[in-house]
Amino acid sequence: MRALICFLFTGVIIKVLFWLLESSSSNKGSTQDRPQKEYVSRFTYFNPNPYATIDETTGKPARWNKCDCVVRAFCGVLGLPWDTVYSGLCAIGKEMHDMPDSSKVIVRYAKQQGLVKKTLRTSVQLSSFAKSHDEKYLIQFKLGVNPDLTCVVDNEIRDIWDHGSRKVRVYYSAQQSQGK
Repeated sequence: MRALICFLFTGVIIKVLFWLLESSSSNKGSTQDRPQKEYVSRFTYFNPNPYATIDETTGKPARWNKCDCVVRAFCGVLGLPWDTVYSGLCAIGKEMHDMPDSSKVIVRYAKQQGLVKKTLRTSVQLSSFAKSHDEKYLIQFKLGVNPDLTCVVDNEIRDIWDHGSRKVRVYYSAQQSQGK
């Protein structure tokens, strides 16, 4: 048993040493020699939920762990109160016998509100998308049963945290006449 433990431990040490050698050889040269990824995002904290609070000791928004990204994103794009959006999503969910944050409910609610679904040919970083889009957009990150949403309004990402480094492919436009 001891021999097996020694053998496994030695293997782990060898792997760590190889990893350290690889990482030190890949770090040769200054960081100025290597191209740097530019990530600059215009982000504004936005939480329309009536129960959102500010931490009195720091003056910053309190930690938020509610799964209401769909409601927040629609509020940002449509300019409607949280309760109105939530009630609308729940009504459609009840009619469809589905949850208010499911893909099918989101698509129907977006159409009902006059938003147009668009798909980019290739994914782009949200910070880049926001820089070039100056109207109101609902951004969908995950496709599938429960997508993750945020919004871009007037070149700004508005949410409880900065999604700027995430990739965008599907979005909903509040401007029906534009083909952005």
